[in-house]
Amino acid sequence: MTVSFQPGLSGPPVSLASGEAVSLVPHSLDAERFLLGALLLSESALDKAAGIVTGNDFYKPLHGNLFDILVQLRKEGKPLDPAVITAAFGSSDRGVTVSWIRSLSVDVPTFRNAEYYARIVAATALRRRIFETATAIAHLAYDPARNCEDVLNEAEQLIYNLRFAWDSRIGEGGWFRTLVPAVRAALDNPAPARTSTGFSELDGYLVGGFGPGDLVLLAARPGVGKSTLALQFAVHAARIHGPVFFFSLEMTPTSLMERLFAAQGKVPHDRVRSRTIGQSDRRGLDQAAAELAALPLWLDNKAATVTEIGAHCRRLAREEGPPSLVVIDYLQLLRPERANASRYEQVTGLSREVKLLAVDLGVPILALSQLNRASEHRSDQKPVLANLRDSGSLEQDADTVLLLYPRSGDAQNPPSGTASSLATLAIAKNRHGPIASVPVLFIRRQCQFSEQGYSH
Repeated sequence: MTVSFQPGLSGPPVSLASGEAVSLVPHSLDAERFLLGALLLSESALDKAAGIVTGNDFYKPLHGNLFDILVQLRKEGKPLDPAVITAAFGSSDRGVTVSWIRSLSVDVPTFRNAEYYARIVAATALRRRIFETATAIAHLAYDPARNCEDVLNEAEQLIYNLRFAWDSRIGEGGWFRTLVPAVRAALDNPAPARTSTGFSELDGYLVGGFGPGDLVLLAARPGVGKSTLALQFAVHAARIHGPVFFFSLEMTPTSLMERLFAAQGKVPHDRVRSRTIGQSDRRGLDQAAAELAALPLWLDNKAATVTEIGAHCRRLAREEGPPSLVVIDYLQLLRPERANASRYEQVTGLSREVKLLAVDLGVPILALSQLNRASEHRSDQKPVLANLRDSGSLEQDADTVLLLYPRSGDAQNPPSGTASSLATLAIAKNRHGPIASVPVLFIRRQCQFSEQGYSH
């Protein structure tokens, strides 16, 4: 049995020693025939193979059609008999005869190798798709109407789609008899690392912080301080856990840095922005500059789609190491792939794409989100999950939802225009722990939050 690279209908041209260019397509007709023959002999072999290959993985269309028919007959509880199979084909493939089907089962060396044959068929199918993807990328590169950045992003997305499809086939799963001892052994080891927030009470409720692959939503009405809090989470994660990638679709890196200087240097933000800085302020800003320059924190305001953010994350991870946290400020400003869809459908798609990106990168993504005005009409002005703007899928896709709102009804809370104000950070959804609320103090002029009773 061989895996062949023979002239076919697709794939890039390859120059041979003779100088002749041919199109080579990886495939193994032997593996396809032996696999089909084994499936005709063993229904249990068919059950295993169906988890490894699909009809589209076969190089020869007739073989793929036969595989699909075998799977369908198995689902319907019908016998895998040559006569039944031939009837299922009908007149769609005139080359299918009872004798041809019987010959497949006769030629197979042993049905016990069905899983091995299936993996060869799947691997050669992947190679063909890599060829097709490489050809598509070549066409993109030759298109003068596309700028280089778009070509790079689309090429990376094409490769990512291949990787995601392949990884989906070999994902985790199995019988309890296999999973139970493996998970039990893992429980004696340290838990997977989580990214702490710097707020001890919040981290306690989140079982240590944000988890790998988690989508965390931080939602608030405009002006409440969600970008400030997200920056504070990012600085803490960069200082304690490693690289952080912060994508802002709302503010420039300079504006974000001004807020960071105010927070780290304990200098009022209005003086930083107006450049009315005193001598005592300069000492704080110089110290902040030294601390911030040492942080592995990347600020970006150019990536506008989930695809672009994913491409930047993968490139930065190769250069700087895997991130401990990715921040998107904010989700509703991302450009959707489906421009003609309704706003609800667009945000639903964005939510799902960001969650899949978190899983693919294996890191938590903190996505900021707007709340609608409905919460302002409640007597206590306390928002709920239903107040997430534009799509109910935000609540569904998120692992954790944090709702930030001012405690305007509290008699001890000063007006919003003053230097500090009390706020509540409500954990409205938590896959890993309880629903709870954390009181915080928003030090507005210094662009910083602190836990009441704690110093940050």
